[in-house]
Amino acid sequence: MDEARISRRRFSPRLWLAGGWLLLALLAAILAPLIVPQDPLAQDLMLERLPPFWLDGAEPGYWLGTDSLGRDLLSRLIFGGRIAFI
Repeated sequence: MDEARISRRRFSPRLWLAGGWLLLALLAAILAPLIVPQDPLAQDLMLERLPPFWLDGAEPGYWLGTDSLGRDLLSRLIFGGRIAFI
């Protein structure tokens, strides 16, 4: 391969974007106990199946909504990332 082609591949914007997303996900997984808004295992049946924040009827503290047991989906997603990176 010639030098220009190698250089172009090394500094590709797509590569930097993918690396940035991967780094962001890794940091979120590492810092999960510090950044999650709710306890991922806490159940509250009064809050079951809440929609995400961009839909009507959402609660302010539950950005991605809740599941059928009232657990915060964002917190569960971030904590699940810890398992995925192992």
